[in-house]
Amino acid sequence: MAGLGTGVIDKPERIKEWVKYKEPVEPRSENKKVYDRYYQIYLQLYERTKDLMEAL
Repeated sequence: MAGLGTGVIDKPERIKEWVKYKEPVEPRSENKKVYDRYYQIYLQLYERTKDLMEAL
């Protein structure tokens, strides 16, 4: 979309030349505990750094 807006891509049909499609990756249910743990860490990290990121 940005390419169309800036003129790098001249018509929508050409987007397919730039974008490579891959099948979606599904999370493994047996890893849910690990995912949940890292998500909680991410939430803490976000809360502790959001003011610093805004300042940047």
